[in-house]
Amino acid sequence: MSFRQSCGCSWNEQLAYKVGKASAELCSARGIAFAFAPAARIKLDPYSDAISEDGCLSASISGAYASGAKESGMAVC
Repeated sequence: MSFRQSCGCSWNEQLAYKVGKASAELCSARGIAFAFAPAARIKLDPYSDAISEDGCLSASISGAYASGAKESGMAVC
């Protein structure tokens, strides 16, 4: 299970925010300023490596992750 799926299983937006912030801080320490993350696939596919098979949950968790990353200065899309 990937960290994206783990965040989705938790249904916890605050956790996703903290993961996004921590990821951005780690990337910043390595000189990385941009990430193609999070992978917010919103189609119904239980076998993908997406955050969730539920589009609404994927959107809310992805938004929280992106907010945390942006607050730490990382550009995400």
